Amino acid sequence: MRIRNAAPIEKHVQMLRPTRARRFEFLQGFDLASIAAVAALTSMLVLPRSFLEVKLVLLFAFVALQVPRLLQNAERPLSGRVAAFYLLVGVGGVIWSTIGLINGGMIDGIMDHLRLYVLWSGAYVVILQCLRLHDPISILHKTITLAGILVPIVNFMGLYGSYMSIDVFSQEAIKEMDMMIGYHDGYIQIMSQNIGSLCFIVPYQLAIVFGNQKSLAGKPIFYLSFVLSLALALASGRRALWLVIIMTPLISILCAMYLGKIGRLLNLKYLFICSSCLFLAVSYYLASEYGFSAFDFLGRAFAESDARSIQAVYLIEGFLETPFLGSGFGVPVSYIRSIESPWLYELTYHQLLFNVGIAGILYFGSILLSYLQMVRSGFRNSIAGISRAFPLLVGFMGFLIAAYSNPYLGSFDFLLVVSVLPLLASLAQDGKFA
Repeated sequence: MRIRNAAPIEKHVQMLRPTRARRFEFLQGFDLASIAAVAALTSMLVLPRSFLEVKLVLLFAFVALQVPRLLQNAERPLSGRVAAFYLLVGVGGVIWSTIGLINGGMIDGIMDHLRLYVLWSGAYVVILQCLRLHDPISILHKTITLAGILVPIVNFMGLYGSYMSIDVFSQEAIKEMDMMIGYHDGYIQIMSQNIGSLCFIVPYQLAIVFGNQKSLAGKPIFYLSFVLSLALALASGRRALWLVIIMTPLISILCAMYLGKIGRLLNLKYLFICSSCLFLAVSYYLASEYGFSAFDFLGRAFAESDARSIQAVYLIEGFLETPFLGSGFGVPVSYIRSIESPWLYELTYHQLLFNVGIAGILYFGSILLSYLQMVRSGFRNSIAGISRAFPLLVGFMGFLIAAYSNPYLGSFDFLLVVSVLPLLASLAQDGKFA
């Protein structure tokens, strides 16, 4: 039996195929594994240092969904740069934990640092490998955008409950999140673990707003996240966060200059206009809401009576006693800041200098600089996709500045921000940032 009009039918089938392919291509970013990745990473930014069981379940689900792909996929194997980064960090942790043990460091403090430098390093090797099976920059963008909505919602709900004297959250949840609302003369201070996430989220978002990243900033949900995050940052009364926001335009310019792509990454005219408006808005907000009390509050951060100023003196004196190798991990100075963890202090880099000495600073500093150079080389040798990775680098730098006066680098959750560096270096090794 002869079939008539076979050619037109075949032509019609061929016309349908591209549409179906485009449909599946659109759905690729919303598969179950990607949703699990966004959920797990978002929980780390929204619930840092709290609700460990919830985050472990989400992380386990994320990793478990990747096992078949890890076993079958050979297209994007584990990056040697990711493995090398965390191997070097782990070796450093073992060396200075041993030095701390020799110098009489507290066992709990030594174990705490071994967990941070060795155990968590191994965990992030697995997490980054699973991310590399997808589009990691896209997943991180969705994560940061969602966290930029949830973190303000949680804190504004807490503020509302505190002001109205009603139980929006249970006392157990408030204790778990370490949420405290302080009402002072001329300003409000919101103390919550996840406020620290804004030190990465807001610079990341500002880098997108300042730059040419239309593919990232083209959706209304991004601007909703940006407005909510900036509003909470201003209302939080957190001096380190205010400083990071004010410095973000400069950070963006310096990062773009370092990468040699100012014209591609930043719209300088638009950056000047936006940063000027941001500076005026912040100044007006502080003056109208807080008055001169806000500037007194900022000035007290550098006063000799401030706890951080006091501990800086003791940490520097401790460093001078063992300047080359340092005291090792788990060793406190005579000034005790935390009874539960006497080996910990807010001044991250002062404590690191005291613990690891000049040799350790050179060791860990060389790792940081080497991976920054890898990222720089990858940016310069790759044209497609570099604007998508640039905001991550700006957010990373902003977070490192905030970590100066806050112990963020001692938390598994906040180490997600640090993982941006080896992740970008691994993508540079692949030769693609898409």
